[in-house]
Amino acid sequence: MGKKSRVFAHLILSPNSRFADLEVEIAESLLPYPRTLGFAETVGGDWFNCELPPDRGRRQRVAYHDACHLANAQDVRREPRELLRAIPGLRLLPLSDPEICCGSAGTYNLDQPAIAAALGEKKARAVIASSAGAVASGNIGCLVQLRAHLDRLGVRIPVRHTMQVLRDAYQAKEKV
Repeated sequence: MGKKSRVFAHLILSPNSRFADLEVEIAESLLPYPRTLGFAETVGGDWFNCELPPDRGRRQRVAYHDACHLANAQDVRREPRELLRAIPGLRLLPLSDPEICCGSAGTYNLDQPAIAAALGEKKARAVIASSAGAVASGNIGCLVQLRAHLDRLGVRIPVRHTMQVLRDAYQAKEKV
């Protein structure tokens, strides 16, 4: 088990229990990896060994929003960007304050709706300011939050999952 998982196992298990060693052994058998790997992280390092999408002559400007669970909990920031940058004709645009949450974060928008709404609007305004033609993220909660706040601001910028953008790059029909 990786260091992060071992620390996690000790936090969730009873360190003073006479069964602590058994609990860690069970945790190690159930969590063989230091964290769950997403597609972007798994493929990220080997991406350039794959066949790249064809260049269809389509130019697109896409902003990428880091989902908190990827960026903060799993330290996955580079890999989704590498996937997007590998798409011919796609220009990846930065968002201001990329480390700021969009306000979706699990049940956060239920527990703290006013703060979540303020964060969502701030992130939507960052998307607008980027001059992107679309925004991508790797989390459904972020996608819903971004779409809701862009709609509230009256802006129709497509909000897509990273894998949707990648899928569309391989399809003959142009979507983004």
